[in-house]
Amino acid sequence: MSYNKTESWRWHYREKFYYGFTYFAAVVVFVCVFCLPV
Repeated sequence: MSYNKTESWRWHYREKFYYGFTYFAAVVVFVCVFCLPV
């Protein structure tokens, strides 16, 4: 498990970055839609 730790961490970081970017985009769109009528 310690042998493939670097590869697993890099893949996990990439997946986390992709998930975070999608979450950020969803929040921005939600805020824009919510603030548009106001």
